[in-house]
Amino acid sequence: DIVEATDWGMEGFDCLCSDRFATVIRFHTPNSVVDNLNGYSRLKDSEHVNKMECEYFSNAQYLSFPSKAMARFVVNNWDLNTDNVKVINNPVDFKIGKIDDSNQKYSSTIRLGFLGRLEPRKGVYILAESLQYLFSKLENLEACFIGPDTRLSSGSVGKHLRNTLDQWSGKVVFTGHLSGREKFDAIESCDLFVLPSLWENFPYACLEVMAAGKYVIASSDSGFEE
Repeated sequence: DIVEATDWGMEGFDCLCSDRFATVIRFHTPNSVVDNLNGYSRLKDSEHVNKMECEYFSNAQYLSFPSKAMARFVVNNWDLNTDNVKVINNPVDFKIGKIDDSNQKYSSTIRLGFLGRLEPRKGVYILAESLQYLFSKLENLEACFIGPDTRLSSGSVGKHLRNTLDQWSGKVVFTGHLSGREKFDAIESCDLFVLPSLWENFPYACLEVMAAGKYVIASSDSGFEE
């Protein structure tokens, strides 16, 4: 009776051509928004995908959003009817993320963490520039970037970050992609997290870090506030 489609998934294609199904779109951050925040197109057919997004949004019977921020953004930018909009927050498994720190060894070193994909929209360039200043002022500071790299036409984002922080390479760790227990062990190794995204929907990174009992410094005016 119902097709639940991602914001630009082909599973919703039939719904553009017929009224056989009721369509519920569950929103991620739309591709067109991601392209704008990153300053480049991540897909070879981004122009076609972005056009399809607009058609999906306009033709869906119901729209489901992880955050009020995402709902406001999409409704305002695509001039959509708010009657069929529902906000349902993303879930997080707190049992997986809960850290047992009863045997944790404390030291004077402060480890600042970042969790997420290494790409411009996540604010990693801004974070690297800020770390240059912080490392020059704080001798006991370390940084850990947890997440997969992104390759742009201009090169690897991770390589750019390493070059920016080359002077302090002994204080910076890049874990690459981690999942499951490995990811939460890396989260446990940090004292606080900085998530300086240019904009976020309702980020799992923030939920997972908070589930682990860590402090979070995050950017404003997006799903972080919720």
